[in-house]
Amino acid sequence: GEMGALTVLRVLALVMAALDLWFLSRIDEPPNPPGDRFQPATLLACLRETPSYFRTVAAMMLWSFFVSIPGQYYTIYLLSDLSVGYTFLSGVNLVYTVMVIGTTGLWTRFLRPRPWNRTLVWMIAAYLPHFAILAGVGPSSVFLYPLGMTYAFLFAVGLNIGFVNLPYQGLPERNRTAYLAIYNAMNSFALLLGTLLGRIFMEFLIPPTFPVLGVELAPAQVLLLLTGLGMGLSLPVMRLLMADGRTAAPQAVPEPLRPE
Repeated sequence: GEMGALTVLRVLALVMAALDLWFLSRIDEPPNPPGDRFQPATLLACLRETPSYFRTVAAMMLWSFFVSIPGQYYTIYLLSDLSVGYTFLSGVNLVYTVMVIGTTGLWTRFLRPRPWNRTLVWMIAAYLPHFAILAGVGPSSVFLYPLGMTYAFLFAVGLNIGFVNLPYQGLPERNRTAYLAIYNAMNSFALLLGTLLGRIFMEFLIPPTFPVLGVELAPAQVLLLLTGLGMGLSLPVMRLLMADGRTAAPQAVPEPLRPE
């Protein structure tokens, strides 16, 4: 059955991960040059010395927080409520690979000469409609799912390029490793908060059916609409936090952002 196939995939992923770690362990890596030691007690001093960088961190946290709220609830809605198959979902997700191959160069050339702050905010605004499109997916409108995901994938490629380069904008000259560690830690914290809020909404706050404009929506659909609304309302704050942004020099995207 489907659960058996999922178990096989997980076992294969575990084997591949073990092989990957073994291959990585065989690579000779030169030692890092010694640098200034970063003490956690100096974090408050860093906040005073580089407020602009921590405003960038705050903007990133807003994005990570909202994008993590839907979690896997929408996928469960497709599988359980609409009886959509794994093959269909996998086929739609393959479009992202095509988008990465076909549009990474275009997005890089588009982003390179532009100020990253205004451009990222504009791209997030353009990304928002996909929440409404996916929220409209129902028993008689499953066709909206590939349309909405394709639209999201198009902008997700550019957003990945922007956010991958975001931590290097205004990065202080000293203690760079520590600043990047703080950036990644706060990103993970924001993702955790968004996931927890999504669970709270799904389990305690959203009723089993929720009428919107005369249409009964499932909780996962309502969660998508709330996520899009919250992200849209946060755009002015993100723009203000990144008000001193400079021109970025985007590179390729190492990891995909998966829209929900």
